[in-house]
Amino acid sequence: MNRKILIILAVVLVVLAAAATVPLWRGRVDQSLAKPVAPVIKLTGFGLAADRFSITGSGTTTFFTKKDGVWQVNGSLAKSDSIQALFAALDATVVGDLVAKNPANHADLGVTTETGYTLHVEQGSNKLDLIVGRLATDGQSFYLRTTADNNVYLATGTLRQQVIQPDSAWLAPPPPTKTKGKTTTTTKKP
Repeated sequence: MNRKILIILAVVLVVLAAAATVPLWRGRVDQSLAKPVAPVIKLTGFGLAADRFSITGSGTTTFFTKKDGVWQVNGSLAKSDSIQALFAALDATVVGDLVAKNPANHADLGVTTETGYTLHVEQGSNKLDLIVGRLATDGQSFYLRTTADNNVYLATGTLRQQVIQPDSAWLAPPPPTKTKGKTTTTTKKP
């Protein structure tokens, strides 16, 4: 046999061997894809059924409690749409890539109790403690970790905008007052 025929036969044998092994490695890939991936941090399921929550950041803690189905912030009536927006943002937050494991990186990413915003949510015996950190370099994502873990993840969504609001953003407007048959609303001018 000449050299050209040997090369052609070698190529054909390699192709046949590869084709014969495709079902073996394809089965392994398909099995790994079929397994559902558990969420890294479970953020859903708390919603408006929560009993209480708090947000700590910038040296203050804001307490939210539900009394007779009505949310209060630091003992005053809270805006129900603000509370709903927070829980919707919590449910919609997408936790992505692991970006750090070393606690020495926490301060730079804003995920320490001193540099970030701690969100504590309670619903019966279920508790969630998150530290929402700084914005990522893309300006859209933010850093997130649980207080029980050193792993820091890149997250997307509006949760960060919700937790950094000042206390005044959570308060319901004062009820209208009646004076001699007229209803007036008290508003503060900036």
